[in-house]
Amino acid sequence: MTQFQINKTDPARTRLIEMTPADYAATMGEGDVLVRVDRFGLSSNNITYVVLGDRMDYWQFFPAAPEPGDDAAGADGWGLMPVWGFGDVVESRCANLEVGERLFGYFPPATHLLMHPDAARPAVSPVVDVSAHRAELPTTYNTYQRVLQEPDYDPADDDLRILLNPLQTTAWALREQLRDAAWFAAEQVVIVSASSKTGIGLARALKQDESAPAIIGITAPKNRDFVMGLGLYDQVVSYDEIEDSLSHRPSAVVDMAGSGDVLGRVHRHLGDAMLHSINVGLTHWDQAGGGTGIIRERSEMFFAPGVFQKRMKQWGAAEFNRVTQEFLRSAFTESKGWLTIEPMNGLDGLDAGYALVREGQLAPGSAIVVAP
Repeated sequence: MTQFQINKTDPARTRLIEMTPADYAATMGEGDVLVRVDRFGLSSNNITYVVLGDRMDYWQFFPAAPEPGDDAAGADGWGLMPVWGFGDVVESRCANLEVGERLFGYFPPATHLLMHPDAARPAVSPVVDVSAHRAELPTTYNTYQRVLQEPDYDPADDDLRILLNPLQTTAWALREQLRDAAWFAAEQVVIVSASSKTGIGLARALKQDESAPAIIGITAPKNRDFVMGLGLYDQVVSYDEIEDSLSHRPSAVVDMAGSGDVLGRVHRHLGDAMLHSINVGLTHWDQAGGGTGIIRERSEMFFAPGVFQKRMKQWGAAEFNRVTQEFLRSAFTESKGWLTIEPMNGLDGLDAGYALVREGQLAPGSAIVVAP
């Protein structure tokens, strides 16, 4: 039983912590279940979780185990980066969750997760972890789908679901927020870090809406050909072309990069034409913060669960699930034309894969799936 831990103040520092079954058995109580993590994805969205770990409570989802021989205080300063994946129940003391159930949702980069499901929920509904340390966290991230109960569940799509489900649903929610705001009266939506998987998802979502403005992608010069080849953007501008090529039209900016320098340049260039800016991710986490020229009074941080909750209240859970699942199925199909999945077995090599993603060295059309 192993955890891959990251230093909270220095994201480049990592360590593997080994535990024994007895470590879990000693803390497993009535109503708890032990889940064996089967596989999880690693992408730039996970780096966002790391960088915003304290500010957005991402470190709170999964307690980090101390070094062997230490008390709980020995884990201070280390955290478990949330990842999206699949896990199988291997031990259960919960009446409505049986051994053999397969769950999709938020997991730690580890071999196992100890959960305390809400026993009041029926056995046919999603599982909600109500562990004390997760009680104040967004329900969206505490909810797990019982995939074996899904009539159209196909294990062949597990890797795509891991990699695209959280990013594509975020992209869908972004499109919904932009649409609700009547596109902020913009004539173009400018997507910074257009090669990111969430950026691609947003461009695809906008392309499906005939009322959406023009779609402009900003990306690194090395990714320009890849982004243009997607056929989703009306114009692709590299970072070194912002001042020369980005059209000075009323714009809504959606920033996946989190680079203060790049965002400042976009805002300064657009000036009064920058009508609204939404900050989503940190693909350029090492350049986060700062940046001169950012128009902060017309900027906001995006929170996808708020959009999900709004739509569920408007439409009801059944319609919300139907619409989002339809969007995801089409995303899975289209991604097969550009996405290359790189498998990784065991946590021993995760440090190298994590470093590739952290430093932005993974090709935009590639993604990592880890089987711990």
